Amino acid sequence: MNPKFYALLTLSLVATVTLPVVNGKLSSLVPAVIAQNTDGRKAEADQLLQLCRQNLDNNQVKLAIQSCQQAVIAYRQIKDLSGEAKSTANLGNAYVNDGQYRQAISVLENAVKIAQESKERRVEALAFL
Repeated sequence: MNPKFYALLTLSLVATVTLPVVNGKLSSLVPAVIAQNTDGRKAEADQLLQLCRQNLDNNQVKLAIQSCQQAVIAYRQIKDLSGEAKSTANLGNAYVNDGQYRQAISVLENAVKIAQESKERRVEALAFL
């Protein structure tokens, strides 16, 4: 018989026998990898929020707007309503400090809605100030 045929037959046999074992091991690793990835993304979002607050404290308004926007996006991606509420409220404050009052009102109204969803009463109250 043809050597290519034997090689193909052997390869398909090996794949058929080992694939379920490999898949079983990989599928058990997937939740752990996803959890680590989510933890990493949460840490990144937290760092962006911290940077946002530092920029606000240092009156670096343009940088604050930028870092707050990035924090909002990061928290939204990981579905962290509490973090999204906090970063959205800080973004609204950054717009106030920049004199962009209409944008600030819109963002702060959104912050209130998110804070209410996440039960972040402190953030909700601060968004009204």
